Amino acid sequence: MNNDKTKSKLRTTVKNHISKEDHEAKTRKVFAITIAGVIIFGIIIFTAVAILEELKIDEIERFYGTWKSEFNTLTFYNSGTCKIYNYTGTFEISSGRLFINYTGVTPTFLTYVYSFSDDYNTLTLTGSSSWEPRAYTKQ
Repeated sequence: MNNDKTKSKLRTTVKNHISKEDHEAKTRKVFAITIAGVIIFGIIIFTAVAILEELKIDEIERFYGTWKSEFNTLTFYNSGTCKIYNYTGTFEISSGRLFINYTGVTPTFLTYVYSFSDDYNTLTLTGSSSWEPRAYTKQ
């Protein structure tokens, strides 16, 4: 009988020892998988930000040059400056909007929603004025 108790204790000790090792191995695996997941997520975020920045650069480059409508001419330069109504100003794009800041008779700040068509040869600007939207053709 005493021998049975010793065998039972030995089995329990061996069983607990294996379980502890299994638990530690599983914990290491979960930790490794978590670290790998965080690294992969970081790479995805970094790549997405880089792609979005590149797309923004490509988008602003589409504006460069001279655009004519039946009413006026706009010229956008790669320096971030522009010419509108024969006045020099600055421009930038953000979130699908074109912002133009120039000083004519008075300082003026214009905001437009823009879209391109005709293989980026037509620029349509939509703002708050009654004459808009207005289409410009690339020269």
